[in-house]
Amino acid sequence: MVLNPVDQAVISQGLIAAAREMGAKLIRSAYSPIVREASDCAAALLDRRGNVVAQAELIPMQLGSIGATFKPCAELFPPDTLVEGDFYINNDPFHGGQHLPDVFLFSPIFFDGELVGFSATVAHHLDLGGGAPGLNPDATDVHQEGLIVPPSKYNHARDWSGGPLERLIRANIRVPNQTIGDFNAQFAANFMGAERVRDLCAKFGPDTVDAAMAELLDYSERRMRQAIQKAPDGVYTGEDWMDDDGQGDEPIPVRATVTIKGDGIAVDFTGTADQVPTNMNCPFASTIATALSVVKSVLTSPDI
Repeated sequence: MVLNPVDQAVISQGLIAAAREMGAKLIRSAYSPIVREASDCAAALLDRRGNVVAQAELIPMQLGSIGATFKPCAELFPPDTLVEGDFYINNDPFHGGQHLPDVFLFSPIFFDGELVGFSATVAHHLDLGGGAPGLNPDATDVHQEGLIVPPSKYNHARDWSGGPLERLIRANIRVPNQTIGDFNAQFAANFMGAERVRDLCAKFGPDTVDAAMAELLDYSERRMRQAIQKAPDGVYTGEDWMDDDGQGDEPIPVRATVTIKGDGIAVDFTGTADQVPTNMNCPFASTIATALSVVKSVLTSPDI
């Protein structure tokens, strides 16, 4: 489907505005200061295939993690099996998540019974159990950091709001009112994002909105490749050091080799320290997020 430029612009800006509104809703509704004041959270909209099409400008660390965290959820529980009220949840660092306090929620968006996309939020929760309140600096095992929620599918009416999932989480945390309040803020933001996408579908039709999402992705890729192409081809290497892993006294090297060729870019972290026995390790989704945020901030404009 070929869209006229006016409809494309209106739908694209509507999606971006909806993601920003989701972010504002999440922050204003949150209970804990880490979300309400530090804005350690993110909000985004995805197309029905799981591609991020719009995201609020919040913490850069969350820039590229939402898509990586969605993928294992969709692989285990295909989107075509979802019904109204279902949601994905994931904080497992071995299956797309970041560190355990960052819990991702994905809500499917239906219009006239048809799946048209997903709304998504992630928030750093004040406490998820584990060996110490908040982040456990003495942890030497992921199980000491808190409750692991692997990629899972639940239903809001059945499993939340006093249901088994909420009761399970509430029983494992030290500040249940704040943590459950932040989860409810995430759900509220997701529901708002879903409503905004349904409004666009009602006005333009779901096929038109889907086509606009696809074009928005293509446009962003074109802009990104044009920006990369302006940078000189070459191999660039940088290295820095952390003082230690939080428990030992050995410096920890972080090395990145960036290769630019034409309109493509690759970031290779070979030479970075191996895993350490503390909570300083960087999961795959976090690595993607940091690389994307740096490349985007250095090479591109804010409107991409």
